[in-house]
Amino acid sequence: MDAQHIEQAILALLAKRAPGKTICPSEVARMLAAGTGPAQWRLLMPAVRNAANRLSAAGRLQVTQRGSPVCAASAVGPIRLGHPGVLSCKSVEERNLPKSLPGQAQSTAMPGGMASICNDAWRRLPGD
Repeated sequence: MDAQHIEQAILALLAKRAPGKTICPSEVARMLAAGTGPAQWRLLMPAVRNAANRLSAAGRLQVTQRGSPVCAASAVGPIRLGHPGVLSCKSVEERNLPKSLPGQAQSTAMPGGMASICNDAWRRLPGD
């Protein structure tokens, strides 16, 4: 399954949600894996998160965790995908908001702000 197909699936599912509502990446993976057997959707999760990261970096959706914007590539744990909002990866940096959740280590492998993390991290991830 190619990256463009996954991105289109994310945007199509998100288009069915009202503004301010979000989707879980697993909803996309389950939709794409329909009819392929039990738990096959889990194999698609890294590719769905990579696609979400690319769409977020392009300003086409917003990735959040516990209601705060995050980068899909560096977020650990559950994330939600929503319509583009006021905050993007770039605006997180500009507003000096936290780049990681409390109790999580900040990435030191990619110096710079959240925008560079979002734009660089997905390129280093396997998948698609």
